[in-house]
Amino acid sequence: MVVKPKTRYVLVKAEPNATAEKIFEEVRGKYREIFGLMGVAEADLRLYKIKDAAVIRCRLETVPKLLFSTALISEINGVPSAIRTLRISGTLKSLREKI
Repeated sequence: MVVKPKTRYVLVKAEPNATAEKIFEEVRGKYREIFGLMGVAEADLRLYKIKDAAVIRCRLETVPKLLFSTALISEINGVPSAIRTLRISGTLKSLREKI
């Protein structure tokens, strides 16, 4: 029997504002830079959009690595930026309720 891997949803927002796609691009690029292609494949990163924020899905065991890579981002498209982690949840439904 195959066990479905546990996932977490990380709600992030950029300051100053950036699109969810740009945020995800930067996070995925930084994650790849630090942990390599195998790390990106292991994390199984996916993008979901809620209003003007980005929700990144990853596997439970890779959440610390994802938070580390978001903390290291200092610019988006050449503009000095910071990515803030607002919330971590096990379901998308609970994230939508809190926004």
